[in-house]
Amino acid sequence: MTDHSDDPRENGSPQSPEDDSSMPVESGPTDSAPSAPPPLGLPAAPQSEPSAPPMQPTDVVPGSVPTSWPTVLGILAIVFGGFGILGGVWGFVYPLVAGRFAEMFPPVQAQLMQQLDEWSGWTTAMSIISLMVASLLLFGGMSLVKRRHRAASILFIWSILKTVLVFGGVGLQLSMQTQIMDQATAQLQTVPGGKAIMIGSVAIGLACGLIFQLAGPVFLLVWFRRRAIKEEVATWR
Repeated sequence: MTDHSDDPRENGSPQSPEDDSSMPVESGPTDSAPSAPPPLGLPAAPQSEPSAPPMQPTDVVPGSVPTSWPTVLGILAIVFGGFGILGGVWGFVYPLVAGRFAEMFPPVQAQLMQQLDEWSGWTTAMSIISLMVASLLLFGGMSLVKRRHRAASILFIWSILKTVLVFGGVGLQLSMQTQIMDQATAQLQTVPGGKAIMIGSVAIGLACGLIFQLAGPVFLLVWFRRRAIKEEVATWR
């Protein structure tokens, strides 16, 4: 028979700490342990990321940036309207003071100024009309800068009136120059080719003036007939 009296478990004596070395020891959680996945059906916790301002704006509404053409054309209209007003005032005042300075010029130029005095009534009337048309251009330019709906109508009316005024002015200048050339024929006969030179210079001057003065009205008539421009002007108050 085997004697088990030496076994401490049989005798009820406490077990020594050395004997517990064979038992597994549970270790506590460490920082290096991976986090447990979230339960099924629940969203994962958002991970914090460093916030940075966006490099480019993403909330720009298309068409919210105003166009620049009303300001550019409006300023040009104001400038040319101001010069037109000054030209109209000078054309109205010049016939009143030209006769006083006729004696200061040589006889040929004095005679020319006297011939122009015969047309002073027409030139004064054209100057007054030019003054009114230039004032309309100035008002239209100011309305265009402020993006008013009436600007398109004002500039359209100005373009029509300006075109009629340009052809009327060219006709008046042609009549005046023709009379001057007829009266100066005797003097031009002493100069070889003098009459041809005078006719050529008058024709070139009238053609250049016609093109320059019609450039603005024709451009505005074409510009405000564009579909995109009409749609934009329709949104103005």
